[in-house]
Amino acid sequence: MFLKSDNLSFKLDLEHYRKNVSEQAAIVAPAAVNGIITLPGVPDAQLNLAGEWQKYDAKATNLLFRTDYVLSENWGMLFEAGKARTERDRNFSQFQNYNLTTGQGTLRTFFARGQEFENKNYRAELYGRLPGQLITHELTFGYNANERSADLRTQPLGQDVAQNLYTPVAIAQQFPTSAFTSMPSTIKDKGLYLTDRVLIGEKWQATLGVRASNYESVTTTTRYEADGLNPQLSLMYKPVKNVSIYTSYLEGREESGQAPANRANAGELLGPALSKQKEIGMKAEIAKGILLQAAYFDITRSSTTVDSSNRFVLNGLAQYKGIELAASGEVTKQLSLIASALFLDAKQLNAANAGTFGKTPDNTPEQTASLFSEYRLQSVPGLALSGGLYYVGKRPVNNENQAFVDGYTTVSLGARHNTIIAGQRTTFQAVLDNAANRNYWSTAGNGLLGVGAPRMLKITARMQF
Repeated sequence: MFLKSDNLSFKLDLEHYRKNVSEQAAIVAPAAVNGIITLPGVPDAQLNLAGEWQKYDAKATNLLFRTDYVLSENWGMLFEAGKARTERDRNFSQFQNYNLTTGQGTLRTFFARGQEFENKNYRAELYGRLPGQLITHELTFGYNANERSADLRTQPLGQDVAQNLYTPVAIAQQFPTSAFTSMPSTIKDKGLYLTDRVLIGEKWQATLGVRASNYESVTTTTRYEADGLNPQLSLMYKPVKNVSIYTSYLEGREESGQAPANRANAGELLGPALSKQKEIGMKAEIAKGILLQAAYFDITRSSTTVDSSNRFVLNGLAQYKGIELAASGEVTKQLSLIASALFLDAKQLNAANAGTFGKTPDNTPEQTASLFSEYRLQSVPGLALSGGLYYVGKRPVNNENQAFVDGYTTVSLGARHNTIIAGQRTTFQAVLDNAANRNYWSTAGNGLLGVGAPRMLKITARMQF
């Protein structure tokens, strides 16, 4: 919904959805022998190790309100408030203690009931422009506050039944046998910020910013609080009209993670950590509508691991350095292409932990790439056909790099039709993900392996009012 007058506008977005799907079991990675893990073959993604009754049942409501007010030709203000709430029940499982040859093992099922997640966000800004003959300032004064609360109510003890990795059998429905443990947590992140975007002539732009932040996280057993001033700096130079060269540096305080359900400290929030990002890049429009981008980045952020007591804990810092390339544009009036590639060098920096120092963080690929195309048919107005290739390189299964899962490429096909129904713009879309029905490991971390989804058809319809 959108309402607007000469100086004042209101925007309201409301979304509600319900999801009730079978949840595939995670597979516990085998124990290392002499520092090496021997992985099982990727099971058939169409075979569900878990029972069909093991559902992920969730409902979510998202609400976002925004109002903008124009004070003058060069100044304005905005206020934004949003709230998202999710409620879910889960019957989830992990397959463990199995024989690599026969596939015989144990399926452990966990139950979660009445889990609640709530996210509240507020933002207020005063923004304006101070024009000058040579130098123009674009100023933003703002305040934002975010509060995320959760209650991961889970039955602490799992129920075990026999199962086979390669020839799974139907699992009879099970029910919770003990009380659920409440694991409430709250994260509050508030900050005042000021940015000044300085336009110097037609070729130079500089952005200077700072955010004064207050971060607090609380559970029943832990409390962390951190304050700080975090800078943001960037500089851009345009040697010619269609080429931009830029460099930037920014800092931010972020959460380090929450212990998952299969760890001894399940639900515990780890302390906040300071992340730093440096980047240098270039953007060039080589032809009308065709954009090329290249960037080198260097990010330092907190790292996590699992200790000898099966606790999810901080593990110093990790550094992510790499090159990102992208190209996009309309090759013809009918054909659009988007291509991207990422080359990443990621290392853990905690010298106090010899087992992980210098190793790649778990589930982190060295390369990813994608190619997406869309062709709009002249013979059928409003109809477009699309296809995509998505590649993910090999990834370590743990922070010790004792095994790697293979890289994979998936294919996506789609069709989209835009039309008018009852005077309203309407879009129908169908997407066939993993069209070749490839079996692959989609995730590898936290001691678990995840099987990628099989071929899946998604159909959506959207009407704009």
